[in-house]
Amino acid sequence: MRIPTDSTMAITAALRRPSTAMAAIEALRDRNDLAAIDGLLEHVRFSESARSAEAAVDALVLLVGEAREEVVGMALASPFRSVRARGLNALTAINPLFVLGRLSIILKSDPSWQNRRSAIEHLSRLRQPQPWAIFPAVNDPHWRVRHSLLRVLLEWGSHEPWQTELANHANLSARGLLAYLQWRWHGTEPAEWNAFVPNDPTRQCPFWDWDPAVLGYTMQRIDREKHIDAMPFLVGHEDERVSGPAVDTIRDVGEPRHFAEALKHIDDPRIGAGPALRKLIRGLSEERIEAICVVDAKAATRLSQVHASNSEQLTPFPKLDGEDRAAALTPHGAAEVIAYPMLETSWLVLAEAAKIAKVPLWNLEPEKPWQPPERVVVPLPPISLTLNAAPHMLPLGPEKLLVSRVGVSGHYGLPVEGYQRAAELGVNFYFWEPNYETLTRFSHQISHEARTKLHFV
Repeated sequence: MRIPTDSTMAITAALRRPSTAMAAIEALRDRNDLAAIDGLLEHVRFSESARSAEAAVDALVLLVGEAREEVVGMALASPFRSVRARGLNALTAINPLFVLGRLSIILKSDPSWQNRRSAIEHLSRLRQPQPWAIFPAVNDPHWRVRHSLLRVLLEWGSHEPWQTELANHANLSARGLLAYLQWRWHGTEPAEWNAFVPNDPTRQCPFWDWDPAVLGYTMQRIDREKHIDAMPFLVGHEDERVSGPAVDTIRDVGEPRHFAEALKHIDDPRIGAGPALRKLIRGLSEERIEAICVVDAKAATRLSQVHASNSEQLTPFPKLDGEDRAAALTPHGAAEVIAYPMLETSWLVLAEAAKIAKVPLWNLEPEKPWQPPERVVVPLPPISLTLNAAPHMLPLGPEKLLVSRVGVSGHYGLPVEGYQRAAELGVNFYFWEPNYETLTRFSHQISHEARTKLHFV
């Protein structure tokens, strides 16, 4: 017996095909039944596409309403940064203790600084009963997260209990933060300024640049072997244009001490060095591994941690009901599932039943696979622009293009009307990338004549 083509299970079968996954998610938004929820949860759990997993989380939040703990738990366990961000956005109206536990994990171990900063914003609203849950951000490796912590503490004001808790942190960052807060609140200047010297990356990397593009460009043009001592530090860089060449250099000419030094990055999962370290140790000989462990007593432990961190996943995925039912299948139960597949709501169970019964899974799939309805593409309405020249234009690049001194980036999702207003005020310089949807729509809606008078970089 096959799954009927017009059933929810036919649509969830389409989730398993990358070509139809996004359309199936859109169709499931209108089907508030167990098969739809099971299918979407399984897609978040097993999808290899961050984009479709994000869409599945959004659809689930709409379908399940306030009963979101399973959905949020699934999203926060995802290996994809953007899916975990979706889970953070869905934290409202959930048990505060559940939220506190998940946020603490994110703040201490998520390799994405954007997610850790978002966790601080959520924790700032949950300061009771544990306001100190926010304090691990004191020594966060990214300045934007530390800045967010500082802003929250300034908003909270001077509270003696958590001031004492903060003072108990022995590290330099905590002492510096507390000294700054005391100055902001009470005008008290620290007695010893020299204690708060910030970390200087140029001490570890003489050709350091804060711009990853510039640093990566430099690394392609220098003799990296001469700077081998800087490479373990650069393995922990968040940008692959920097960490990649550093890994290659250590593998080519590095000594055991360089490997051991680079492996220390695994001690702080927030750095996000897992992928680079896995590349660093891939295929190392037993002799080389032994030499690394001789140099550093903790190297063996760190090597096992690198092997265990096969993704950015922070916590185990919550157990799906379908996984439990699949694990409990007996040959008799599998035969019943094969005979009456419409009684099941999970393709995990159907796949396991087919495996046990030695029946091809496609024998259960709809005879005519579900296909999304044809979409009628409505052309975007044209925008009529009245272009004005900006004062004090400047030449840009070797072609001496005359551009406004102010440019507008599409990175932040400015509405189309914003770009229109900017153009009419004289801005003719725009920064574009393929995923900047609103800027792309703006460029499509204006006339060819207007577009030739604007510069998209």
